[in-house]
Amino acid sequence: MVLIDCTKLNVPRKLLFLLELLLSASEIVFGLSLVLIKKAQKKIEWAFRDLGYAIGTRKLPNANAGRQIMLYHGVTKNAKLDINARFISTAQFEQQISYMQSNFHVVSLDEYFKGATHPSKLTIAITFDDGYLNNLIEALPILEKYEVPATFFVTTIREAGYDVLWADVLDLYGYTGGAELTFNGECYIRKNNDFWSGNNKLKNVLKATGWEEKQQFVDEILASNAFLNDPHYFPYFKLMDEQELQKLSASPYATLGSHGLYHNCLDHVSISACQKELEVSKNYLENITQKEVTSLAYPDGSYTREIVDLAEKTGYTMQLSVEQLFAEDTSDFRIENRFGVNPYIRFNNQMECIINGRY
Repeated sequence: MVLIDCTKLNVPRKLLFLLELLLSASEIVFGLSLVLIKKAQKKIEWAFRDLGYAIGTRKLPNANAGRQIMLYHGVTKNAKLDINARFISTAQFEQQISYMQSNFHVVSLDEYFKGATHPSKLTIAITFDDGYLNNLIEALPILEKYEVPATFFVTTIREAGYDVLWADVLDLYGYTGGAELTFNGECYIRKNNDFWSGNNKLKNVLKATGWEEKQQFVDEILASNAFLNDPHYFPYFKLMDEQELQKLSASPYATLGSHGLYHNCLDHVSISACQKELEVSKNYLENITQKEVTSLAYPDGSYTREIVDLAEKTGYTMQLSVEQLFAEDTSDFRIENRFGVNPYIRFNNQMECIINGRY
């Protein structure tokens, strides 16, 4: 906010207050405008890249030595991004995996953490988050076809008796026609694929809560919406059950890791609740697969340095964020960041961004 020294201006205090509000609002609008301008510039940049690739004047850069952990979520045949913008199509996934297998040095996550590298190729490890059934049905056959290993981080919400994640409940409620809902006495209206109350986005509000609040929210929506029974939506929320997790784990190209118990942001729950999630999720997966689980991907990329230490004590020797949040992380070999795919850009743009390590 712009501060005004009222002692130097002969202006009524109420008028000064209104002026400060207007100046503050203009700063916010200006900031939003800059964000929109940067997004537009990036879209124009990608469009010119696509044109260059189409007419043959642009080539993919050499994938020289470097290291990158890739982050995927869902793979579906059609990948309707207005339902879930973290998914890509099966065709897109195969095109990417085929190119990586031929041009990159693809290794397992365990090899990556042990320092695997290549003198002239980009070293890549593949990971998936959440534990969707489409990982088994759509992604695994492609990984096996190209002999590419991947680690699947599973949210073990089934241990609590649920077979859908809270964020997917929210997304599908809106997509199937829900126009508004009430949470903690506050009404949220659907606008632009999200639910808002003033400047508060419900998804962000829920991220800051624990499972008890999310459970109440999920129960209320599931009681009033029938999308769970509609096969059309199954690819966008179905999680793997115990038998399906066993089948995935049996593949020589699949390793299972933990993605928490409830898909809570672990930095927003108590340290005791966090410890419970880490322990219960690990034990649940180990009992199913009869294999040791030593990797953890933090839901929503949220963690603290205290949680990193706690996770290591729980047995997670490989920890993954989305972006490293603390300066100490850069020299901490227990935790690595990841590079997510962008379903809105074309193949060559995606590969160039992976090679360069930035969008």
